[in-house]
Amino acid sequence: MFDASSNGAFDDIQVRISHSVRDVWAEQFNQFHPGEAWTPLVNMYQLQDRIDVCIDLAGIQPQTLKIEVTAGRLVVSGTRLAPDPRPSTNESMRLVFMEIDHGKFARTISLPERVDFNAMDTEYAQGLFWIRLSLQPAG
Repeated sequence: MFDASSNGAFDDIQVRISHSVRDVWAEQFNQFHPGEAWTPLVNMYQLQDRIDVCIDLAGIQPQTLKIEVTAGRLVVSGTRLAPDPRPSTNESMRLVFMEIDHGKFARTISLPERVDFNAMDTEYAQGLFWIRLSLQPAG
């Protein structure tokens, strides 16, 4: 039998459960930001005669990238589709985790003044996009 006088305790439990569910949901999807541009990770190396930029872009079609090199900066942008394990079927699926960024992305990288904007080479291998920019001789 339900005792009406214990209704406050029931409400308190219901609020606590609601907050716990919200916290679990937020913890699993705290990196997911639909509709916002994400930023890929970058390593940049300066060698004697060039700059090598390595961008972590797994799952990208390199021909879809937009690359802009201007005085003092390199901008790489594009879009990565969300990975989907059901490419050709209509089977149902429940999302458990979503940590891989997808959608529009952009990364701006500061460059030294000596970069030769007319000498650029690119390579995509094993999910890494490499951009090699020649440096003009010092002096």
